Amino acid sequence: MNTKSQVTGDTTPGTVVVRETGRGQFQQDVISGPHRLLADEPASVGGLDSGPGPYEFLLAALGACTSMTLRLYADRKQFPLVRTQVRLRHERIYAADCAECTTKSGMIDRIERAIRFEGDLDAEQRAELMEIADKCPVHRTLKSEVNIRTVEDCRVGSAGYAFFALAAAITSGYSSDCQNQKYEAISEGFVAEGPGFEPGLTESESSR
Repeated sequence: MNTKSQVTGDTTPGTVVVRETGRGQFQQDVISGPHRLLADEPASVGGLDSGPGPYEFLLAALGACTSMTLRLYADRKQFPLVRTQVRLRHERIYAADCAECTTKSGMIDRIERAIRFEGDLDAEQRAELMEIADKCPVHRTLKSEVNIRTVEDCRVGSAGYAFFALAAAITSGYSSDCQNQKYEAISEGFVAEGPGFEPGLTESESSR
């Protein structure tokens, strides 16, 4: 697998692109605008342990949002909050072990979140901050109904991928919208994109 290929897709702020690096079984590039991170799994399950796992990223999102929300609130209220630390852990538990949960059978997800405040805060201020912690946007997202829409990304990074999609459709008998689009592009003279290609030229013309 080519690990030096260009990033495919939208990398503008607010969009995250995740792609395989080709190193190890699980390692992923995580790209958000100009920011790059690595996601991976521990060596104990076949990963390289080169970055946090998916659930650690989920916990980091909740922890960062919690701390940021508390900072905004404390500054607005002029609380003497010096620093906030959020420690989080995810686990699967039996629903029967959760008295406050509406689900009563099977397994559910539990996130333990422990918040430490540094600063000369009184009891009332600490209680107020603890209440505000549950109002961070990521917390609300996790607690609300989430609609995840999954589609196949039809944007093409190279002519080779178009031919691969067409070959897969012919051999398997399966035809997706993306494969139909690739076939139409090939039939009409595919305009190549990516390293080594010149805009407006087909793959054969750009190699001359």
